[in-house]
Amino acid sequence: MVPPPKVVTISPKTVDCIFIGYALNSSTYRFVVHKSDIPNVIVETTIESRNTVFLEEAFPCKNKDNVESNSEIRIEDEATSSKSVDVEPNSRKRPRPDPENVEPRHGSRVRTPKTFGPDYIAFMLDDEPTSLKVAFASPDGLHWKEAVQSEIDSILLNHTWVLIDLP
Repeated sequence: MVPPPKVVTISPKTVDCIFIGYALNSSTYRFVVHKSDIPNVIVETTIESRNTVFLEEAFPCKNKDNVESNSEIRIEDEATSSKSVDVEPNSRKRPRPDPENVEPRHGSRVRTPKTFGPDYIAFMLDDEPTSLKVAFASPDGLHWKEAVQSEIDSILLNHTWVLIDLP
């Protein structure tokens, strides 16, 4: 089903938002809706979107008229100590809950530990020799000598070391 804003070709399809950060589980941006002409997008809700255009010179919350009206509202709020909130039935803004009464939400998803299967199991060997003398004297001494000689040949072939006579 195609969302209603994409069905109509003449109506506006953009929403004015304020960037608040990056999404945690995907490569998208998180926004708070500031102004919307689309009926299904509610103001002051959080949305995530990948297709965005940032207008770095536009500051919708920093209008002079808006600042003056907010300061007047604050003065009126301080003068009247009523805590009732009037919400119009056609208003698209949701009333914000009091932050003191809201309990923090916790994830209900159970996290399962990562398992990599039997291919990634490491075994600890306690009987590994601690010195060359012990390795050469062990039953696998011949294999140890071949491994050491192979390493020395590789180092000399790659010109990693240059053997010189002692002074």
